[in-house]
Amino acid sequence: MGTIGMGNHFAEFLSVKAVFMEEEFKKLNLTSEDVFLLIHSGSRSYGESIYEKEMQKGIHPLEEESTEFKEYMSAH
Repeated sequence: MGTIGMGNHFAEFLSVKAVFMEEEFKKLNLTSEDVFLLIHSGSRSYGESIYEKEMQKGIHPLEEESTEFKEYMSAH
């Protein structure tokens, strides 16, 4: 749709192109015909602080199923 505010704030419509976790998708009662509105309104500094903490640990790249990855995603 366009920018809202300043910086990296945006709004956009999304549609489902692929489902990777079918069971979770069904739990949310979603269909591939649904349209979603995603609005991002900032928090750049917060995300950066999480990233910096992770970089200091020196475990890179993070394996998707690892404890470190799950902790990183949970922090976000």
